[in-house]
Amino acid sequence: MTLNIAICDDEAKEFEPLCHLLDICSFQFNIDLHIDTYTSAQALLTRYRESTGAPYQLLLSLSATIQNICRTASPSTPTTSFKSQSRKSR
Repeated sequence: MTLNIAICDDEAKEFEPLCHLLDICSFQFNIDLHIDTYTSAQALLTRYRESTGAPYQLLLSLSATIQNICRTASPSTPTTSFKSQSRKSR
C-alpha cells in the first residue's frame, strides 16, 4: 500500500528538506510514499475536486497555506485559527 501525501507551501524551496526527511522515514519504516507538492491552495483544491475519492491520506501545509486552503474552499466562511491545543488522554 502506498501512503499518498500532499505538501502545500507558497515557496517551492521549502519542499526539499521535508521530502528528504519523508524519504528517510519511508526507507527506515519500509513504507511506500507518493508525494505531490503544491505552491498554491487553489491547485491542491483543484486536485481534490477532480479526484473520485480522497487522493491523500496526509496533508502537510507549511507556513500559513492552511488558512489559504480554508479560505479558498469556503470563501463565505470565516477562517478558524489552527493553533495546537493540549488535550488530556482518557
